[in-house]
Amino acid sequence: MTELIRTSGAVLDAWPTGTSRPAAATQVAKPAPETPVVLPHSPGLLSRRERQERALLAMCIAKPDEGRACLGKLEPRLLSSPLTVRAVQWLRGHLEDPAAGLAPADRELHQLIASLALRYEPGKVGEGSIHRGFLQLELAELEDRISKTTDAATRRDLNMERSRLVARVSKAEAEEIAR
Repeated sequence: MTELIRTSGAVLDAWPTGTSRPAAATQVAKPAPETPVVLPHSPGLLSRRERQERALLAMCIAKPDEGRACLGKLEPRLLSSPLTVRAVQWLRGHLEDPAAGLAPADRELHQLIASLALRYEPGKVGEGSIHRGFLQLELAELEDRISKTTDAATRRDLNMERSRLVARVSKAEAEEIAR
C-alpha cells in the first residue's frame, strides 16, 4: 500500500529562501498493517529450544558427575538439530575434557563445543538445574508431538501427559529455588 503525502502550497510559499524546497508530492511506501514482516533466518539466531539444549549441555560440562547421567538419557528425539545430537554423542565420551581430540575439520562441532565449555563455571550451576533442563527438553518434545497430532483421543492423552510433566518441571524449579 502506498500513501500519497501532499505538501500544501502555502507551506511551500513560506519555505525559507535559499533552501531547497521539498517536492510538491512525495510518495512514501508503507507496509499494510496486517502484512507480517518475514525476516530471513540468521544462522546466528537460535530458537528458544536450541538455547535450552545448549544451556543444558553447557551445564553438563560444568558439572560432569551430574551431567554424565543426563547425557545418557538424552535421546535424539529430544534434540532439535543433527549438530546437537552430534554434540551429545561427543560429550558422552569426552565430558572431562570436551575439546580434546575434536577433529579440526569438523568446525561446526568444534565451535559448538568451545562455546559450551566457556558458558558455565561449576559454581554457577545450581543443584538440580541439569534435571530441570532435561525435563524442559522433554516438555518441548511433547509439545511438538501435540502440535502435530490430529487425532482427538491422542491429543487428549498427550495433553494429560503434558500436565503431569509441567507439574514435574514446576516441582524441579521450586526445589532448585529452595536449595
